[in-house]
Amino acid sequence: VVRALDWLDWDYVVVQQSDELSSDENTYFPYLTKLCEIIKANCRKATVIIAEPLLTESKSACEYAVKNSEAVMYLPVGEVFASAEKTGLCKRCDTDSQFGRISEFISACVWYEMITGNNVSLNKYRLPFVESRITAEIKNLVHSSLSKA
Repeated sequence: VVRALDWLDWDYVVVQQSDELSSDENTYFPYLTKLCEIIKANCRKATVIIAEPLLTESKSACEYAVKNSEAVMYLPVGEVFASAEKTGLCKRCDTDSQFGRISEFISACVWYEMITGNNVSLNKYRLPFVESRITAEIKNLVHSSLSKA
């Protein structure tokens, strides 16, 4: 961890609990405290952010972790992904690799909007090998989900 932190002058350092443990508040401490200390000692200007795992809704545990650590926010990737699944967006994938690309794109859109504060639906990026209509739907869903949070 220290070598990675020393590698560049990071603005943000994003940490994430494993999927199976992410909804249990007790699994974050004392480990998150120690990790934040290491990050701050080696990369003083970095902002620490917690990322919710893609396949797990762990809002209360992530909020608890932010409240009780030096992390400033959490990225609600699991919540937004669950919204995408409820709309049937993920079921329209033709292949596992397309599903993987869409899953990663949902995560990237959450990160983009949360970290930059910019509305991701206005971003002109188009996901390769996926219909532009689906790319737009994903961006709109992410923005809408984050606006409600």
